[in-house]
Order: sequence, then C-alpha cells, then structure tokens
Amino acid sequence: PVGDHPWFKAKVGGSDDHSGFFIGRAHTATPDGRTIRDFIGSINECQSWAAGEDGDPLTLAHSLYGIGHSFYRNKFKARKNSPTPFIKALLNNFLDTGEDELTYLDKIKFFVRKNLPEFSSSYDGRSFEEVLDKEARRLLNDRGFLSSINPENKNRRIFAVTSYLANRIIYIYTERLTRLSFDSGIFSLAHSLSTIGLVHLLASPYYLAFHHQHRGKSLMRELDERFDVTGSEEKKEKIALFTDTLHEINGVAITIRRLIDTARNRGIELTVVTSSHHETSYADGVMNFKSVGDFVLPEYPELKLSFPPMLDVIDYFEREEFTRIHVSTPGTVGLIALFIAKLMDIPISGTYHTDIPQYVKSLTSDELLEKAAWQYMIWFYNQLEEVMVPSTSTRAQLIEHGLPAAKTKPLPRWVDTRQFSPAKRDENFWRRFGLAEGTKLLYVGRVSREKNLELLADAFIELTKSGFDAQLVIIGDGPYRDEMEQKLRGYPATFTGFLEGEELSRGYASADVFVFPSTTDTFGNVVLEAQASGLPVIVTDEGGPRELMQSGKTGFVVKANDKESLLNAMLFFLHDDGLIKAMGESARTFAEQGELDAGETYSTILHSNSMAANY
Repeated sequence: PVGDHPWFKAKVGGSDDHSGFFIGRAHTATPDGRTIRDFIGSINECQSWAAGEDGDPLTLAHSLYGIGHSFYRNKFKARKNSPTPFIKALLNNFLDTGEDELTYLDKIKFFVRKNLPEFSSSYDGRSFEEVLDKEARRLLNDRGFLSSINPENKNRRIFAVTSYLANRIIYIYTERLTRLSFDSGIFSLAHSLSTIGLVHLLASPYYLAFHHQHRGKSLMRELDERFDVTGSEEKKEKIALFTDTLHEINGVAITIRRLIDTARNRGIELTVVTSSHHETSYADGVMNFKSVGDFVLPEYPELKLSFPPMLDVIDYFEREEFTRIHVSTPGTVGLIALFIAKLMDIPISGTYHTDIPQYVKSLTSDELLEKAAWQYMIWFYNQLEEVMVPSTSTRAQLIEHGLPAAKTKPLPRWVDTRQFSPAKRDENFWRRFGLAEGTKLLYVGRVSREKNLELLADAFIELTKSGFDAQLVIIGDGPYRDEMEQKLRGYPATFTGFLEGEELSRGYASADVFVFPSTTDTFGNVVLEAQASGLPVIVTDEGGPRELMQSGKTGFVVKANDKESLLNAMLFFLHDDGLIKAMGESARTFAEQGELDAGETYSTILHSNSMAANY
C-alpha cells in the first residue's frame, strides 16, 4: 500500500476480453469526468467505482469457446456438406458464430430434413457426431425450449443451448453404460466411458470458469472483510441440501421435509436441491430441476434415479452463493453435489440415511453386488468432511467397512409427541375400513420387499391359522403392495394406502401393537411414532430401530429374518391384553423422556448448536 491513506481503496472496472465477444461491457465510472484530468483526479482521490456488466463464469467460459471456435474455423475450413448440419444451424442461429448464410434452396432442404419423421429413436450403433447432431435436431424442434431462451442475454442463450446438449449426451452414454452387461466386452465399456470423458472435456470451459470465478469471489469477500471496501455486512451461512429422493414416500423424504421446517423456524437459510420429472421450479424451500432422463438399474428396478441437468445445477449454485453443502443421498444428485464441492472448494457433509448395500443384498441375494455397493458407499462418504449417522449400529457398520471413525457425528432427532399421542385414539377409526373389533397389529411404512414384509405376511398367516383373533393393518404404499395383498387374500388383513397428518396419527393411536420386521433401516421414524402413540413395538436385532426402544419394557427385539421369533412375539401380546397396555404406557413414557430440546434437533446438519454431542 502507498500514499498518505493507503486504507482508502478505489475500485476500477474494465472488460478483460480476449475473444471479441464482450468488448466494452464493463468500465470505470467517476462522479466528475468532464475532462481526462477530472477523470484521473477522481480515481486518485478514490472516487471511482466499477460499472457496466460484471464478468461471470458464463462470460469467461464463452470467451474460451469463442477463441476455440475461431481457431477451429480458421485452421480447418468448414466443409460445405457438413456431416452435422443441425449443429451448424445451432451455431448460426443461436450462438452468432458469423458463419455464411445458407442459400434459399439450402434453407428449403434444411427445413425438409429437420421436419422429416424419425424412423428410429435408438442411439445404439450411432457415432458420437450422429448422436450429437440428432440431439441438435431434437432441440431445434423443441418449441417450448426455444421460446424459453432469452434472446436479449447472449450469455444465457449460449449457456441454454450448450447445457442442453452436454446434459443430453452425458445422459445418453451414461444410461448406455448402465445397460452394459459383463458379456458386452471391454471395447463397449471403453467406448462409453471415453465418450462421457469427451463430453466433459468439451464442457471443461464451464468447469474452469466456475472454479476460477468462485475463487475470485472468495478473494473479493476476503478483501471486503479486511478493508471494508464496500461496507457490506458479514455474509450469513447458506446451506444447500442435495437429495435424490423427496417426492417419494419414504423415511429420507419425510426427514428432509421436517428439516426444512426446522431450519425455517430457526431462521437458517436452507435450500433443498433435487431432481425429478417435474418442471424446474422453486417452491417452499425446494429447488427442483427437471431431469434430463431416468436410470433404472437392472438389478434394482424399484430404484429409479433421475439424471439432473448438471451445468444448470452448478450455475444455480454459483448464482445463489451457497456457503455449505449437505448430501442426503449418494445418487446422481449427490454426485453432482460432491463435484461442486471439489470444483469450488465448498465444505461438504452428508447423512447416511439408507443402508443401500443391505437393500441390494435383500433384493438380489448377490454378494458380489453387495460388496460393490459397500465399496461405492465408503468411497463416496470418505470424500465428505463429516458424515451424520442416525444410530450407533450404523456407525459401527460404516467403520467396519472402512469409514474413519473421526468423520462420523450423530444426527440428533426424535419424534413430535404432540403430533403422535395416545390421546388421538379413536375407537371408531377402523370402521370406515370395514374392520371389526379385535387386536390390531400395525405396520406403517413403504410397502416394499426389502422391509421384510413377506416374512410378516407368512408369520401372520400362521398366527391366523392357529385360531387367534387378530387383524393385520398395513398403512403405506409401494411396489410390493399388490403381491402382498394377493398373498393375504382371505385373511384378516387390511391395506389403507398412504395416510398423513391427523389421519396417520389417529391410525397409530387406534391400533394395539406395532410390528416392524425390517433389517435395513438405519433409524426408524415409525418406531418412535408408534411408541409416542402408546403402542408397544416389535423390531429386529439388525438395524437402527432396536436402539429406539427398550427391549422387554416398551416391546420386544426378535431375531432378524426368523419367522418363528416374529410369530412368538406377536403371540406373546395376543395372550396378554394387560401386557399390551403396560408396555404401551411405558412406550409413551420412553418417547416423552427422549424428546430433544428445540435447538438440538438436526443441530449437526444445521450447525445451529455447536455443543451438539459427538460419539
């Protein structure tokens, strides 16, 4: 620093343009500039500021693309009969490349070719250029997309087109990769991987620009803090929570919805980022990106993963200036979160909600796939700075498979004992479902095979055949429901479908015993909800739910995957109504005693309480 008052700073601006696209977009402004002397004098007196259009990642990326395109056009003269006419049309019409205008006859030929019906929608067997040009044709015929492009903002126009093409090509070849079998050969695998790598290489100007510009912003914030250049207030923390599941009905989605409400009540800025088939939009703390396409894994058809528009997500993240990332799922959305964290040097943490390796084992009985799932999970969570775990058994499992113990932190959460309460018991509740008097054995949750519901059905059939008067009630929905209903046809079993709010609370409180045979749950919200509603519970000795009850006091822990053990626990309650009442009261007391202080719930994710307990 030089001068008599080096702590006073002047700001200047100008277009650092190397492509010829953005000349004169930014400049230095002063309050007095009638002459050159006045202008220079104002700068010397620190009476100046930057004005015009700020440079951003898109400006930098498109400058790089402009330089590359100019070099390519001058070095390799474009052929008249281009093998990629639709790509050329995009460059001409939307990117302002200055290519020669088509003749009237050529325009007619192009129009006819663009509107000819396609005889095959398959991309198999096509070269990269053919796939790219086919996608360009699809874009040119997408009236909705074209009308959404802002014609006045050149950067946004270019970004919309390139992002569309990059996302589509990456999706096409990644989806092809998921369909490859072990018999496909190394060449097919290498071809798909190399093409994906090529597309990322073509998109690298964006990656470089976002990385460079984010570092520049960090430096500007540091200068602001040290020299108070603009007098801005200290920047508050802003959390982006990435999840692959939100619109589905499952424990992860329910937890995230509660987390949004908790953050809002505490005045913490939290935005949930997800992707689905719904249109791109923001509502109620959730930013949803319309997926480019979906993946269905051959070995797990129930698990559908959306493929988000990667560049759009990165652009949104940068514009919103998030300061921290939390990942709830390790799927495609979670991988983008990890990529952003590494690209922009953003702190990233995550929650281990779902025991996916156990799901894989349960659904496929394939030890090789289970091992591969564990390798992926440990690799993914090892990239994070902290991993929130819902139970000590889950933590031990992760550590056993290679996750450092120092990375793990507890995830404080409990049940709302006002929402779930014995006071909501309604003796007439089950009449509308056509149920008579009798002991109600209740299951609440996703109706899917990995929840061990086939075992529950078998045990209940045997119980009924033994002559006991009991009814099985299933609240929830899922892919196993039709098969389970068919299996229990003729037996006193009722499927209510999905219930929520007061209906769900009354459903819990109006039942008698809660049965949860799952071995794959890392926590088990429903087990707490049942106990808060005054129900004794039956859980297995694998997974997190056994840590959310007191065996022999608020219910029973049975051997996992053992029909006889599950049947005996249900019979134990049916033999003694007094036991149901006594354990139900103990379950309610247990739920009340374990309830957390308002500031403690989800504190390790929201960082709202630095005194949150560590393991």
